[in-house]
Amino acid sequence: MENEQCDGRELRFVFEYEQGHRSMTELCHAMRSRGRTGYVWIRGIASVGWTDWWSRVERAWRHGNHTPGAIEGMVLELRQAHTRWGPRKLKRVLEREEPGRVWPARVRSERC
Repeated sequence: MENEQCDGRELRFVFEYEQGHRSMTELCHAMRSRGRTGYVWIRGIASVGWTDWWSRVERAWRHGNHTPGAIEGMVLELRQAHTRWGPRKLKRVLEREEPGRVWPARVRSERC
């Protein structure tokens, strides 16, 4: 989906659209989303229902390529201890400390 968030914004959007008091353009402007996104939400909720749509949106927060929590914790801990180190150095140090573990291709430090 184009703009998946777990804050219920899409549910409020579709609910207000179904009430018929506001046009698609007004709703998109009020919710700060594009018209295409609004139509995706309306079609999605209409096709699977409110409950299934909500569970699908909640599932979107994790995906198959997500770094496991233990590895993420080790990266963040090392990053906080050495704030001036870049991603390549962090990865090299982690590989040296635990050579048997499979590390992500890139150690991303933007989350810190």
